[in-house]
Amino acid sequence: KNRAPGVMYGKNQDKMVIKYIPTWMEVKVGDEVITSGLDNIFFEGVKVGIVKSVSSDNAYKEVQVAGYYNPLSPNYFYVIEKRTNTFRFKG
Repeated sequence: KNRAPGVMYGKNQDKMVIKYIPTWMEVKVGDEVITSGLDNIFFEGVKVGIVKSVSSDNAYKEVQVAGYYNPLSPNYFYVIEKRTNTFRFKG
């Protein structure tokens, strides 16, 4: 329902950070992080993880994220094929 824009950086599920969240946006520990689809890389609504900490400076907030993905125990994966502006999912 409430969404906050930001740019995610990270190397793995333990080192994910979302930067450039406007300071007036309400973000709190425990909020779920999902993709927006605005980057045209990931489609909208992919569950990424949970906010584990929030910090801010004068202009922006920064959020640490605990990712859902566990590389040691993959239960499923998706292959996404792009065909003429539509996507088909295999699972």
